[in-house]
This record gives sequence, structure tokens and C-alpha cells, in this order.
Amino acid sequence: MDIVLIILALLLAYIGYICCIVPVLPGQFITYAGIICLCFIDGVTIHAFWPILFALLTISATLLDFILPSIMAKEFGGTKAGEIGAFIGTIIGMIVGLFLNIYGGVIAIVLSPFLGALIGELIYDRHQIKRAFKSGFGSFISFFVGVGVKLLVSLFMIFYIWWKIIEYCVVAYQEFSSTEFFQSLEEYFSLLL
Repeated sequence: MDIVLIILALLLAYIGYICCIVPVLPGQFITYAGIICLCFIDGVTIHAFWPILFALLTISATLLDFILPSIMAKEFGGTKAGEIGAFIGTIIGMIVGLFLNIYGGVIAIVLSPFLGALIGELIYDRHQIKRAFKSGFGSFISFFVGVGVKLLVSLFMIFYIWWKIIEYCVVAYQEFSSTEFFQSLEEYFSLLL
């Protein structure tokens, strides 16, 4: 059963890492499921601090992904209308992205904060086209920053999973090599030589 859980933890970790790039799929949550699999392996000791830390990082990365477009719209010179537009665009893009194929979903999620900020700024003041595009560009950049944060969180969890699996294998090898079977084999081969 331990081997199945180890394989499942690794599969979930790598699938989650890949899914971090695709905005509709909750990649860091899938990677976190790999951490949960580790908790059920008999020979792996995990201090409660680590799953709690990874849960907080996963939730923080997800929340950051939702609010980052509006923050970046403001940082790039947008108004409150651009912030609200970017936030609404992000929500609409995620909803629309669920119903489109993978390519359409990615396009919808990447462009929707940009279009939301652009439309919000143009509704606020249609004469400030330059500011509207700058605000939209900030929201567009936020997509890549959000993906980067999710990838870092998932990579951190993957390193932890590998660390625990290697630790498990070392302990299992030490226990296996010290059994009576191997000691008797050693004695047998020493008599032959």
C-alpha cells in the first residue's frame, strides 16, 4: 500500500505542477493532494507544521491569483474602475474558461483581466485610452506573476515530497538490510569463500 501511495503522491505532484500553467485547473491543490498522500504512508513521519504550511501557501497563491489583476491594474496607473474591471474580468474569464476547450479557456483567462481593466477604464473616462491600455497591460502581466507564484508553491511541495520519499527509502533499506535473512546469507557466503 505504501508503494501505491508513493506513486500516487508523485503523480499528483507532477500533474498539479503541469496544471498550474493551465489557469482553469487548480494545480497547486492537486500538488497538495500529493502531500496528503504522504501523510497516510506508514513509514513517513511528517510534522503537522508542513501540511499546514503548504495548505496556507496553496490558499494564498489561489487568493493572490484572484486579486492580483486588480492590484496590477492599479500599479500600472489605473483607477478604481480599472481595478474593479480587472477583478470582474478575472471572474468572468474563469467562468467562461470552464466551458471552452483548453486553448479557448487559456485565452479567455489570460485576456479577460486585460479586457476587464480596459473596459473599466474606458467606462470611467473614455478619453484616457493610454491609461486604459496601461491598466489592462498590468492586469495581463498579473497572469504571468500568478502562474509563477503557483509554480513556485507547487515546486516547493514537490521538493518536500521527494525529500520524504528518499527519507522513507533510506529507512526502509536500512531495516531491510539488517534482517536475519541477510545476516544468514552473509554467513552462508562467508563459509563458501
